[in-house]
This record gives sequence, structure tokens and C-alpha cells, in this order.
Amino acid sequence: KLFYELCDQIKKWKQVSLKEYNGILEIKFGEEIYNNRDYYAFLVHLAGKSRYSVKEMFAKQDTMLEGMVVNGLSDEEFAHIQDVVFTVSFGTEEVEIKPELVNATEIEPFMVTDMIYRKEESE
Repeated sequence: KLFYELCDQIKKWKQVSLKEYNGILEIKFGEEIYNNRDYYAFLVHLAGKSRYSVKEMFAKQDTMLEGMVVNGLSDEEFAHIQDVVFTVSFGTEEVEIKPELVNATEIEPFMVTDMIYRKEESE
């Protein structure tokens, strides 16, 4: 659902930063998203390519992430985002990842480099 949500936001706004995406996920799923190891794995895998095309991804999966996305999207979700093509670039700012509570003690927040997800316009 993380990839679908990202594509849906790119489709609406043409460009989304990691900071904005985190805010959207917090609203939809709550701050618990930061306690989900799959979220961090998703970001690492997403950063592994500089360009994604949903249609091309369904024709041929080049990465483990693409295979998981293809297997996880419903027909309705695919129909909604099938024309999304976007690039991944790294920003110059850092994004703070919120701390989580472990045994009632806060862990210090950590910083990651911002990523910009930008829609490629059709020719």
C-alpha cells in the first residue's frame, strides 16, 4: 500500500518530497508507521532506482520491490495508477524521523536525506 499511496499523491500533486509523504502517511496510518520496519525497507528499495513506470513495472519487474508491488496491487489500484511515471532524486535537506517509545523511554530521532518524487509528464 505504500507504493500505491506514493503514486496516488504523485498523480495528484506532480511532486512529493519524503517529508510531505511522511506527513501524509502519518495522517492515514498514524505515527505507528515509524515503528514498521517494512516502511524503512520500502524507502531503501525505492531509493535503489531513479525512475519508476507503473506500466513498465507490470510488464517486467527489475527489482524485488517491483515484484512485491505487482503482486500486492489490486486491479482497481493498478487501474488508478497505471499511467504514473516518476523519478526519484535526493534533496539537500534532511528529514527527521520521529522517535518511538521503547519501554517508556524515547529514542533519539534520526535524520535521513530528503527524497523528491517527481512525476514525468507524458510526451
